[in-house]
Amino acid sequence: MKALISAIDAIDDVEVFGRVKSVQGLLMEIVGPVRELRVGGRVRIETVNGEHLAAEIIGFKGGHALCLPFGQLAGVRLGCKAVFQRHDGAAFPSEGWLGRVVNANGEPIDGKGPLPRGATAYPLQQNPLLAHDRVRVGEPPRHGGKVP
Repeated sequence: MKALISAIDAIDDVEVFGRVKSVQGLLMEIVGPVRELRVGGRVRIETVNGEHLAAEIIGFKGGHALCLPFGQLAGVRLGCKAVFQRHDGAAFPSEGWLGRVVNANGEPIDGKGPLPRGATAYPLQQNPLLAHDRVRVGEPPRHGGKVP
């Protein structure tokens, strides 16, 4: 039984992908399997120069996904492979992140090398706290005894 479980774990996930159909400014239109298209879904575009560009599905038009990139569109052309991600992303923060600068995807942008991975995953997209559950802000800071 352990050998069967090990063999199943060794199977790669099925890669579901589409193609870039059009680019208008920053907006990319992706054709692909309808079951994988959902608002907020993540897409990884494989550019012609071998790099990967992350994007997010923000809507639909004629059964195709409309995506906005998380970076520059350099190397994106019609027909580029667009791999649909099964998850919406997560960050694994730890104490080693204190004092570091990260982007919206939890990636370091301060030039100080990779971040240590924490044990707990925190989804990158979450619902905001209800207003009555939030901590009060407190008094505004004073500048020389005067409020600007």
